Amino acid sequence: MPDPLISQNDPVGVNTLQVIASAKDFNQWMYQVIKPSIKGRVLEIGSGIGNISSLLFLHHQQVTLSDINADYCNYLQAKFAQHPSLENITSLDLVITGFQEKHKSLLNSFDTIVLLNVIEHIEDHNTAIQNARSLLSKNGVLIVLAPAYQALYCPLDKGLGHFRRYTKNSMNLLLTSNGFRLASWTYFNCVGIAGWFIFGKILRRKALESSEVNLYEFLVPLNKSIDKIMCKITGLSIICVGQKTDYMIQIILAI
Repeated sequence: MPDPLISQNDPVGVNTLQVIASAKDFNQWMYQVIKPSIKGRVLEIGSGIGNISSLLFLHHQQVTLSDINADYCNYLQAKFAQHPSLENITSLDLVITGFQEKHKSLLNSFDTIVLLNVIEHIEDHNTAIQNARSLLSKNGVLIVLAPAYQALYCPLDKGLGHFRRYTKNSMNLLLTSNGFRLASWTYFNCVGIAGWFIFGKILRRKALESSEVNLYEFLVPLNKSIDKIMCKITGLSIICVGQKTDYMIQIILAI
C-alpha cells in the first residue's frame, strides 16, 4: 500500500489524518452520531486516508470515496480496492470550474453525501455546497461536520487550513440558501472546547499533535456522556443534516 507520507503537497494534512487515525474510539463515536442519517448510495467527500471510510463500509453496501488530493486517492485505491461495498474512488474538487460538466456521470446519483471536516477548508463554501447538491438524488441528504464558533478560531485553525468556523445558525444559512432544508443538527464534542482553547488559543499550536488527540481519545467515554446533555447547547464541532429540496419550493418557503 502506498504511504501517504510520500505526498509533499499536504504535509500538515497527512500528519493530521495519521494522528486522527489512531483515535479509533473518537472516530467510531463521530460515525455513530451521523450513522442514523446515512441511507442508500453514499459518497464521502474528502476521504483522506479512510479514517471514516472504513466505518462506512461496515454498514453500507454502495460507497464511493473521493478526495481532491491524488495521493490520497491512490492510497484509498490500494487500501480498499477489493472491498465489496466500494463502488468507486474518484478525484473530486467541489469548487473546480465546470464541476457539473466534469462530473456529469455523478449528477443526481447519491442518496447521502458525507462531508466531515471539509467545508471549513473551502473559501467559496457556497459553490461547494451547490455542487455537492447537484450530486444528490431527489430528497438526498448532505451530512456536514465542521468546527464550531468563530471565537475559537486560532493559529491551530490557520495551520490546518481552516477559513472559518460555524454555528448552528451560520450552517443553517449556508444550507438553506443553497437548496437544502435543515433536517437535523447537533453540536459535537463539548469537552473538546477546553482542549482547543488551551492548545490553540493559549499555547498557540499550529498543528494537532498526538498528545492532544490521545487526550481526546481517553476522554471519549466522559465526553459522550456530557454530549448527551450539551449537544443542543455547545460543542467543538457542529453537525448538520441538510435535505435536498426543489429550488422552487425553497423560494416559496423563503417568502
